[in-house]
Amino acid sequence: MPVARIVASYSENDKDTITLLCGVDEENQIRQGEWFGVVKNDDGRGDESNYPFTLHVDYQKNSFYLDYGFDDAESRQMQKTDIHAKPLAEKGFFTIFDEEEGEEFSYRINSIHLYD
Repeated sequence: MPVARIVASYSENDKDTITLLCGVDEENQIRQGEWFGVVKNDDGRGDESNYPFTLHVDYQKNSFYLDYGFDDAESRQMQKTDIHAKPLAEKGFFTIFDEEEGEEFSYRINSIHLYD
């Protein structure tokens, strides 16, 4: 199974990025499983923040989300995504949905590196 390293930039700030390691099939679709990544937010003032996450991909349950873990004892931080909806392609887009805040974040895929 090939593994892909995907680097994508937030559509409103190229310095805000997501790096994701995931398995892909022969059509460049993300395989079912749990995959690791990090969101990097850069406000341009040298105050960069990194947020590791696990991407959960479950086609049988129609469940696709980023899990950032717990930010306190009561609140697990999760965001849905549509990254699974089409084959991965450079210059392609995907969206992360923050239902708690009522926001959507579009990311443009800058690069895909495949490893066997």
